[in-house]
Amino acid sequence: MKDVNKAAWVQIKEVVNASEVLLVVLDARDPQRCKSKRLERLVQQANKRIVFVLNKIDLVSRRNAEGWVKNLSQEYPVAVTVSTNSTAEHLAAAAGVEELANLLTHFALETKKKLITVGVVGYASVGRSDISIGGPIELLLRSKIITNESLVSATESIVMRCKKEPLMVNYSLPMFDNGNEFLCQLARQQGNLLKGGIPDTITAARSFLRELINIDKLPFYTTPPRPRPHPSSSSDSKSLSNSGSVRMKEFGTSVKKSIEMLDGLLFPMDSKPAIALAPQELLEDDEDQEEEDNENQEEEEDDEAQEEEEEEEDEEEEDT
Repeated sequence: MKDVNKAAWVQIKEVVNASEVLLVVLDARDPQRCKSKRLERLVQQANKRIVFVLNKIDLVSRRNAEGWVKNLSQEYPVAVTVSTNSTAEHLAAAAGVEELANLLTHFALETKKKLITVGVVGYASVGRSDISIGGPIELLLRSKIITNESLVSATESIVMRCKKEPLMVNYSLPMFDNGNEFLCQLARQQGNLLKGGIPDTITAARSFLRELINIDKLPFYTTPPRPRPHPSSSSDSKSLSNSGSVRMKEFGTSVKKSIEMLDGLLFPMDSKPAIALAPQELLEDDEDQEEEDNENQEEEEDDEAQEEEEEEEDEEEEDT
């Protein structure tokens, strides 16, 4: 898994270095979990630009979508698009694509470029390949982020962000204290047992996640984090707020414009019940951070070795 993850990040770095703008695709049902600190840090170091693409926006309510647009816009410009497998009208899909094209066109004009290279990055199943993009694009690159998190631990984390009662009712389960206990109970109920009667939590996790992403089975959404403190209350929040507004100006947009974009979309989930997940903090993956540090150290060592080799070659030329 580490080798796969390392290879994925090598490809992501290539996409970042080759692109002027990175479209980071987020699933509107759980945007925070789809973000990557490592990716954002990499893009900032390369002095490139990020646009959050809030995809599958039609799978949440209008109110929830607006809350996430406001939240994410504090950091980077936000575009909204619909899921390709939804029942939304073609008008909705076209509206999302048109807005995204307008952002890229404005950025190209601001940077005095006729054509730009755009990268599309995101985790699996967020809809990277479904994003239709127009505008002044010379080259379109796509890359996938690989997570180090195991299937079971990821599922346990999601379970603990849900209120217990809806899950207990939906699956006819007794009270549980943590995600692992929930998966064990679900495995027993479904008859998924290993030798010795041990609950098959991997199969239970797969079953739960399949239903969770099926809007006809167990639709869900994530409540946006509470609004950050007012910019005047701390220098950090002021810096964050300013950076978000400055970045949006580069693309000719604003929070107000992004919210107005929602008016042209359909939200079938407004009339459907769904399970609410608590927002997840964007935590640094320790294993991911360690791998990044090791890669940076290897690059520094390679640079030093190359410099020493060049110096030796120069000395040899002087001696001759």
